[in-house]
Amino acid sequence: MGHIRNAIDYRVFARTVSGHKRFYIRFLYNGKIFLTRATDAPTSPKAGAIAARIMQEEDLESIAKAKESGKRGALDDIDRYAQMPVSKFLLFFWDPQQSPYLSDLAAAGRPLSGSYIHSMRRNAERFFVPIPLFSEMPMRDIKLKHIDSLFRELRKSGKSRTMLNSIRRTIQTPCNWLSVRNGMSKINFAALIMPKDGARDRGILTLEELEKILNLEAVSPWYDSNQRPHLEIRALQWKNVDLQNGLIQVSSNYTNFDGIKPPKARSKRDVPISTALEGALLEARKIAQLLGAAEPNNFVLLNAADFHKPISDTTIKRAWLRVLRAIGISKEEQKARNLVVHGLRHLYATRLIDAGLTPIEAAKLTGHKVLSTLGRYSDHTQQETLRKSKQILDNIKP
Repeated sequence: MGHIRNAIDYRVFARTVSGHKRFYIRFLYNGKIFLTRATDAPTSPKAGAIAARIMQEEDLESIAKAKESGKRGALDDIDRYAQMPVSKFLLFFWDPQQSPYLSDLAAAGRPLSGSYIHSMRRNAERFFVPIPLFSEMPMRDIKLKHIDSLFRELRKSGKSRTMLNSIRRTIQTPCNWLSVRNGMSKINFAALIMPKDGARDRGILTLEELEKILNLEAVSPWYDSNQRPHLEIRALQWKNVDLQNGLIQVSSNYTNFDGIKPPKARSKRDVPISTALEGALLEARKIAQLLGAAEPNNFVLLNAADFHKPISDTTIKRAWLRVLRAIGISKEEQKARNLVVHGLRHLYATRLIDAGLTPIEAAKLTGHKVLSTLGRYSDHTQQETLRKSKQILDNIKP
């Protein structure tokens, strides 16, 4: 059943819903559906009467034209993106002020972190913008062979698997986004060959080395086996430190681009304050009080240039190297053993497991949600553990 009024047409159709027949109206503009309405009409003719009334009371043609214009505008945008040079589109795509992808994620309550966006844009600037081909070729023409050629050169230059994966995401996400909108052909990024994972396990300190650190005359409160990742250390505020009950609440991370944010992997938790750490925290609090920076929202590890910010990543890394030198670990040994700040978390996990905690118990303190990851961290065998094992074996009588 239909009715024509100028360019507007309608069709009545029925569907059975929960055992009952219901009538619907489809409105068409120049033969294309632009609106569907449900009715409570008991018969098709009565649904047609409702359609006629709607056409009398509402300006359906304006609605149809507005929808058509919106779709045309969206298609025009996709066509414009498809014609943009690759490097220009990548910079646009990873620009929080312009990118439809980033704005859609934010509107959906799933925003990407500022640090991640920055790394993607930096990859675009470093690895795509300087290449003449990508400054000239439109997005719609890019193919796997062009990206594969770039990755071949990057592999030759010694880029790590981690770095190459980051670069891949820089181009893959925009290409996928544009291809599903018919702006370009789909590219099979799984065909890219990645080098063998050459990541080295982070080294950990021995118990003797840790004791040397704790015996230094001046040591910051984060030099303790009870350590959290440095993003969580930077975010630590006095409101998170409960000296009375001997607990630290890990409730946030801090990044330069996003500031305070929830920790990754839903890893909010409470961890105990060790005796060594308690003394360092008490001393740090005295200093903070003298500086007028001991309020609940002040950071435990202050930024000397701005008390509203935490200690910088650079300061933490430099301090770590100075501490290693102070206990007799040279720069060469530090590199050979891969002793980095994050290795303190490995040390913490190792000590917890060696002390008799189960992986599940240890994970509650380290914040790991995947026990296999914790297992990798706790695979290190401490020297004192080896010595104890030797003593046990030596005492076994045949």
